Amino acid sequence: MKVLIVEDEYTNRLLLQTFLSQYSECHVAVNGREAVDAFLSAIEEGQAYDLICMDVLMPDMDGHQAVKAIRTYEETLAVAPCAQVKCYRIRRRTVRCLPVETH
Repeated sequence: MKVLIVEDEYTNRLLLQTFLSQYSECHVAVNGREAVDAFLSAIEEGQAYDLICMDVLMPDMDGHQAVKAIRTYEETLAVAPCAQVKCYRIRRRTVRCLPVETH
């Protein structure tokens, strides 16, 4: 299994990577633009991601924009959609995760 973790906060990135690396190969991006680039590189190499864990609030390109771009590329390139989960903080200590619907 191949996972892309997209998170701008170092501690959150490290936590996800530490947990998920026990079960899969993990790659990291710190914003949505890097995530889209990593997604395209993986497709070109013939080793698409099985799961993308995407933060919502990030600089440069946020998670919503990145997911929209990735879904567009999936349709354009006719590749199977990967599972994606977007997460964001509602209050100080509450994290809400939402599965991203496929087209």
